Amino acid sequence: MFTVFISSTVFDLKDLRNILSDTLTAHDFKTLMSEEGTIPVDSSKHSYQICIEAAKKCDFLIAIIDSRFGGEVPGQKGKSITLAEIEAALDSKKKVFVFVRQSVWDAKETLRGYNIEEFRPSKIVEDVRVFDVIDSIKERTNGNWIFQFTTGTDLLRQVAEQLDFTLRLFDNPAVDQLDRILARDVLKTFSQDLMDTFVNEVQTPLLSIQTADEFSDAVDKFLPQSMRFAGKESSTVFDTFMKNADNLSTEASYLFRPSNIPTKYTSDLPSNRNQCLEHRNQIEKLIELASQTHKSWRDFFDFVRDHWPELIRELHKSF
Repeated sequence: MFTVFISSTVFDLKDLRNILSDTLTAHDFKTLMSEEGTIPVDSSKHSYQICIEAAKKCDFLIAIIDSRFGGEVPGQKGKSITLAEIEAALDSKKKVFVFVRQSVWDAKETLRGYNIEEFRPSKIVEDVRVFDVIDSIKERTNGNWIFQFTTGTDLLRQVAEQLDFTLRLFDNPAVDQLDRILARDVLKTFSQDLMDTFVNEVQTPLLSIQTADEFSDAVDKFLPQSMRFAGKESSTVFDTFMKNADNLSTEASYLFRPSNIPTKYTSDLPSNRNQCLEHRNQIEKLIELASQTHKSWRDFFDFVRDHWPELIRELHKSF
């Protein structure tokens, strides 16, 4: 039985790590992941050193690079533990496959030539040092091949091709499980109450700061997940909702900012009348966008209901 070490930041990529581990296990590979307790522990050594030694002993190492940099190797400032694991496996002549999320790869290419010191953390890239990890791999004389992936399914397809096993996506319970977990979390966060309250307050228009912040926080949390939905069909439905929700959150926070609301709608000054008219037109467009967002949320809800009716029953019980 071949062993596969899965290297990545952990807490933000639990879904991908779990789906990858489940798939590999189903195809007779043994996976090594720190959070699963499958890496032998030596209490006399630092946890990072244990992981690096495990990376040297595996048959294959699969590394996933996303928006976060993760922990540093003790005593080596600026050296990520993920990069250390990759290098340890390569130097030990192990087969290493590095996967970078397409959005992170695109961000790096887009920012090429710009002053990187002015970089600001975003939903796509939280830590600019992620680019250094990618560069360190690309600059190697061996083991410098990097794959790009978009969704969980895309990642699984490429892993299956490289490790030479047949992946039956639509019959794979692990893929279905990933969709279901994300659907549950999304519907819990974008609850019926939040959606109705937000849309109604926009249409009034009397959007409260509390509602706006709650909706904005939900968007920030789940916008990156639009790239992680495993099934093609669910990804399309979810992505449509998230694009609408992101636009709605951005436009609403701008239009309802106190400094952007005309103070005297009844003013006789032509300039102020024009300002009021423009603001009202923008509000009308925002109301239409709110309706579209609510409809796309309902489409996603209906998709989940049709595919996982037991999940909807569970959600109803929890509210």
